[in-house]
Amino acid sequence: MCAGNGRTYLHGAHGVIITGALMISCAMGRARRIVRVNGVWLGAVLSSRHTSTAIGRSKVNPFIQFVLQLHGDTVWLVLVLGAAMLICGIYLFVRTRAAAGGAEGNVQLVGPMRLFRWLLIATAAIGVLQALFGGILYLGGLRPAEGLHYVYGLIVLGAIPVAYVYSDQKQVRRDIIIMSIAAVAIIGAAVRAFMTGAP
Repeated sequence: MCAGNGRTYLHGAHGVIITGALMISCAMGRARRIVRVNGVWLGAVLSSRHTSTAIGRSKVNPFIQFVLQLHGDTVWLVLVLGAAMLICGIYLFVRTRAAAGGAEGNVQLVGPMRLFRWLLIATAAIGVLQALFGGILYLGGLRPAEGLHYVYGLIVLGAIPVAYVYSDQKQVRRDIIIMSIAAVAIIGAAVRAFMTGAP
């Protein structure tokens, strides 16, 4: 059962009922219950003793719903940009090795290097945006399915800035390796953040 401020909602392993305009869905965990309203997982963590929650009776803030949707959708943008950055980094690593000592080869790499920098900036910006969305959701009272979601979010947010600190902007191939490692970290963390954000 899902109890909410005097209301009782029946469910099975993953039951659904309709109350007024709200569709309530409860998923049981070992020590948590996650409530979904109108198809949106709110991530309200409850104890296993069927304690009550106000989510069953309260109207969901449309702005929070919108931010939650953006937070879930933009993870794909993080993955696409991270993958593009990694592919570009590998390409540059191979080409800089082949073009070492040749002025003509270095000129040909100007375009890919510029693209690599723009991908770095775009990925870092989306990481900041994701953190902003997450902060708004946290302030709005929503919680992820697992606490590790915050850790993975911090990795997505901080991987490129940390990599930039360790790069010296002089040894090009070394910097490319560092930034490519950051791309791998971002991809892995984004996948795990997606998996731990919702049940």
